[in-house]
Amino acid sequence: MKKDKPEILVVVSDLASPYKINEIPFQFKELLEASQTIDYLVCLGNVGNKENYEFLKGLSKNFYCIKGDYEENHDSYNIELTEFKSIRIGGFKISFIHGHQIVPWGDLNSLSIKQKIFDCDVLLHGFTGKSSFFTYEGSHYINPGSFTGAYSPINPNSSPSFMVLLIDNELGTVYKYELGKKVEISKFEFKKLPKETLQEENIDEDE
Repeated sequence: MKKDKPEILVVVSDLASPYKINEIPFQFKELLEASQTIDYLVCLGNVGNKENYEFLKGLSKNFYCIKGDYEENHDSYNIELTEFKSIRIGGFKISFIHGHQIVPWGDLNSLSIKQKIFDCDVLLHGFTGKSSFFTYEGSHYINPGSFTGAYSPINPNSSPSFMVLLIDNELGTVYKYELGKKVEISKFEFKKLPKETLQEENIDEDE
C-alpha cells in the first residue's frame, strides 16, 4: 500500500556507553527529541545500558534493537534481543544485523551472503564504527557508524554519527548526521533495484 508521505526511519548503532565512552552526544539527543515524527527507530546493537535503551525506545512507537557482541556476554538490560530482524517499509524489505558475525568484519562479499539469506532490498549493519553506504548487486548496505563515537578495532578514531532514512514507496533518501565541531549533514538517494542489476558503488564512507 502506497503511503501519502515518506516514512522516517532512524538508524543508530554501537553506543557502547558507558563501558567505552561516557554518553550519547547532547546534540544528537536534542535533534531526536525535537523530532515530531520518527516512524521507526532501529538500534543495531551494543546499546550500552538500560538507560540508553529506554531513551531510544521512547523516541518511536516502532522500536527495534538487535543483539550486539556486547549483549551476547552481558544480560544486565534484562530484555530479550534478537540477532536479526526484517520489516517492510514502503516498497523495501529492510533487514538488520549487528555485524560482528560478518567475517571479515565489514566485508561486502560476506554482507552480500547475509543479504541473500534475508532476501532484502536494504541491509542495515553496524559494529565497525565506520559509517558507509554501498549499492551492490541490486541491494543497498547501510552502516550508521557509532552513535557516540565509541572506538572499535576497525575504527579507533570514530566520529559520532547516525543515519535517517526517508522512504517514499520505492524511493529513499539517506541523511547522515556526523558530529565534528558541529553537526554536519550529508544526503544521498537510493531506489528499489531489480536483483539482477549488477553494480558496485561506494557512495559514502569515512576515511
